[in-house]
Amino acid sequence: MNAFGKEFTEIYKKNENYHYFNEVELNSGLVLEFQAPADLYNNCVKIAKEKAKYTMNYSQNLIVRTKKEKEIKQFKGVLAEMAIQLYLIKICGIPFDQVHRWDLVRDTFRNAFGEYDLKVTTEKGEIYIESRASDSYKTSLNRFVRRYDIIGKYSNSRKVKEKKADVYLRPVYQFVPCVKENEHDDKLFETYDLIQSKELILYLVSGAMREEMYGQKSYTKNMGQNNTIYRCLKIADAGDMNRISESIRRKFIQSGGAL
Repeated sequence: MNAFGKEFTEIYKKNENYHYFNEVELNSGLVLEFQAPADLYNNCVKIAKEKAKYTMNYSQNLIVRTKKEKEIKQFKGVLAEMAIQLYLIKICGIPFDQVHRWDLVRDTFRNAFGEYDLKVTTEKGEIYIESRASDSYKTSLNRFVRRYDIIGKYSNSRKVKEKKADVYLRPVYQFVPCVKENEHDDKLFETYDLIQSKELILYLVSGAMREEMYGQKSYTKNMGQNNTIYRCLKIADAGDMNRISESIRRKFIQSGGAL
């Protein structure tokens, strides 16, 4: 465990009874609204600033990013992964010491060797979990869940091969109220304030197991990002957070874990 991991663990233990998730019923089923103590948000900021030093200057659609933009986008990725870590512990009931987040254990941020988002260790092996977060800014969360996807592996000229994960989870940053596309880019630099004021809310909306992400209902999609190709599954086809939570618990028990 690195310094960020030690700090996270100390903060978590001080806030073990904190209410991290609110259940929200949409027309399509249950989603989870995430909230955290200020110290945990600050831990994410520290990790994001360190990661941004060594990340590419190009986005997935190969557009150049500024230092500040990299830090904020890293923060949103780190926060989503932290939410998933706490979800696995608090909602799925997996013991704290069996849930691992790469950013909290990696020796260096200079390279991505051995990289993963999260993993769960069991007697029979490891379960790898990918976080696939994005913003919902031009539509309501209800409509987002009806229309959009859970994202699996992707490839482009810079990332040719990516391993298949065991679980894909779908965090969504919902703007309240919605904003126009030309306003969305400017809002990026207000991210910290928007989260505090609850004008930007992080939800976990759905997830898919590996066999579902690469099964009959999944498909490939470009999403208008140059040469990046994604494997996708409609959120509507995957089901709500109750369903994926049960699937994860079952997978954990089948892999030798005990709840």
